[in-house]
Amino acid sequence: MPSKLKVRRALELSRAEETEITTILTQAFEGDPFYSFIYADAGLRAYYLRWIFRAALKDAIRFGRVDVAYRDKIVGVGVNYPPGRYPPSAVRNIRCFPEYLSVAAGNPIGFVRLYRALVGLNKLRPAQAHSYGSLLGGQQGEFAAPVLVQRWLHDADANHWPCYTETNNRKMVKFYSRLGFEVLQDGIEISPGVPPTWTMWRDVQGRP
Repeated sequence: MPSKLKVRRALELSRAEETEITTILTQAFEGDPFYSFIYADAGLRAYYLRWIFRAALKDAIRFGRVDVAYRDKIVGVGVNYPPGRYPPSAVRNIRCFPEYLSVAAGNPIGFVRLYRALVGLNKLRPAQAHSYGSLLGGQQGEFAAPVLVQRWLHDADANHWPCYTETNNRKMVKFYSRLGFEVLQDGIEISPGVPPTWTMWRDVQGRP
């Protein structure tokens, strides 16, 4: 009988934990329409994603929140940021320069595509202060994603923060809609060639 799924906030990550989490995120996003466009070469996509997610974790551990789902091992991760902590400043991006350099040097075209797409996404971000759901991934069959999202939403509601996220996966639109999110932009193109993007907003629930 499998052990009960537990969730904890990671305040630091060992190298082994970082490897486990980047592997989970890479597997979760390797077939994602967004990253399939950014890195068209399926054979190398996983390599570049590992570096991107390593940079994301490096930043989130310090400036955001990393929730880890685990049984006997890590099976899922959710990354979110409190209001005012995303997007990263130039100084924070410089901290991740080694990781970004590994991506840019190996695939400059993909890196430019990624940069343009992120600029497009940030232009859509609501001006109202909000908690941002950045990354969500879990191993197949572990059902970690719903638990991780509920942890994010519970924390946001406790702090009276509305929540915002985006996706290129239509199935995730339904997933978030069931949790109280409303679609802001419905399948729009944020930059040439990028698959349709849905942005979503959730007001604070359970106001006193």
